[in-house]
Amino acid sequence: MATLASRHRRLSDGWGELIDLSMQENQILSQTYYPVTYFEMFGRPWRDARRLTVPGVACAQDGLVDLGCGTAQQWFDLCAMVGHPEWIDEQSPLSITEQANLHAEEIYDWLRSHPSDEIRELATAFRIPNAPVANGANIASLDHFQARGSFVRNPRDGFLQPAHPYRISSVHLRRPGPAPRLGEHATTTGRPN
Repeated sequence: MATLASRHRRLSDGWGELIDLSMQENQILSQTYYPVTYFEMFGRPWRDARRLTVPGVACAQDGLVDLGCGTAQQWFDLCAMVGHPEWIDEQSPLSITEQANLHAEEIYDWLRSHPSDEIRELATAFRIPNAPVANGANIASLDHFQARGSFVRNPRDGFLQPAHPYRISSVHLRRPGPAPRLGEHATTTGRPN
């Protein structure tokens, strides 16, 4: 859309337009789900209600942790992990989500009494899908973001900023440069002020 707008402007006044794309907007387009686009295309929201997955993202003793149970085996292992093997019922007519909702309070109590690293280590041993939950204070220190080089130092002010939202193997991408100061391009585009 921005390219089209710039082209239209170029055809109308001969100058074109400086296009400033935010990194957030670019990264949103790299996500799996497109709720805004979905609404535009189908005239209804992606979902009509939030459906919590238990345990999902939950409070640990020292922050947040993410756990998921998509199979019966993972649910059985979660039951054992939180100290309640008696919850395992291979003949239950209830779905995993329904069973987890029945025991949500006890699951959350157990999670709140353990540090997130310990929960993740134990969940990994049980082969239960898990992940750290990122926030502004810890996101740049998470292993997978460090391994991918997801954050780089801002060349002007030295703070951490997102790197390119995409990766291309065997191609070296240009490191981010400093953003222009307000009005910096007003005289460099050739357009009268």
